[in-house]
Amino acid sequence: WDIDDAIAQSIEPLLNVTRHFSHVEVESQVVSYASLSPAARLEQTMLHTMPVWILRPTQLPQFVNTGEWPLSSLSLQTNGASVNLMLYIPPPEACPLFVLTSQSEVSETGAFVLPRYGGVVVSNVLCAPLAAHDHRPLPDRLDAATLAPVMQRFARQLETLLGFPAQNVTQALQTNLPAEVSIIDLTRATAQQVSLWQTDRYARRTVLECMKAAAGTLASLVKLVSSLENMVVLESIQRQVEDAIAALDAAWTDLHRADPDVPRAFESARTAVFRAEQAFFDPTMVALLYFPDEHKYAVFVPLFVPISVPLLISLVREIKRRR
Repeated sequence: WDIDDAIAQSIEPLLNVTRHFSHVEVESQVVSYASLSPAARLEQTMLHTMPVWILRPTQLPQFVNTGEWPLSSLSLQTNGASVNLMLYIPPPEACPLFVLTSQSEVSETGAFVLPRYGGVVVSNVLCAPLAAHDHRPLPDRLDAATLAPVMQRFARQLETLLGFPAQNVTQALQTNLPAEVSIIDLTRATAQQVSLWQTDRYARRTVLECMKAAAGTLASLVKLVSSLENMVVLESIQRQVEDAIAALDAAWTDLHRADPDVPRAFESARTAVFRAEQAFFDPTMVALLYFPDEHKYAVFVPLFVPISVPLLISLVREIKRRR
């Protein structure tokens, strides 16, 4: 498949919007003979007098076969989170395969989102046409033009997973769906880039998430130090905490100016996260290095009491003898 050209046309415009706020690496792979999860049982039915296979909404959360699909191997080299965008082409014995909505209607796009995992598009591009008069040959290679509709759906799914506010994507067909899955109606989705107001909303939300993460780390650090009164806090850690607080103040100020400087606020918020994590994960700020007084008594009393008893008895005897 011509995945490089397809990504350049549909995915890279969206990634260019986020490049100031995140570092994204795109990798692709092909998994052949990928069987579905045993929990995702296909059902056969009739559609337009033709036998078809269907997936019901209750089966979508178990669609991904994590045991046999080595999708996580691509992200093992990095510490960042991964978003999986999967194009599933059913085998000949399960063609064509359709996704049903909560109203038991066939989804026109075959696309659905698995929160905190990624998005899936089921495509019957390599299945025989349903219509008897359709004699188009099946492609032996998926070029950029064939992949264009799929990549447009991937772009809309990526917008949803990254938290962009909806514009062309209609969050429909979600009534009575399981909480772990949502079907997105992408029939009106286009390849146009996200609008300026969507970008601004995404940028502001990213800044606020960084500020929240930094504040949470600082609060955890305060709780740790307060719980261990004998913990030694080095001056370097104090400076890191002060830098984190100053960066948080700067980010808040940049966001609440008459003309908000969101990129500058993001840099300050990212600095606050970095400094706060530096202070919290400092090797000297480990709770296991410090023990409460009760633990010290529990360790030293069994050690010194057996030695102290003979000494006390000898001392008492010596005092009596001198009398």
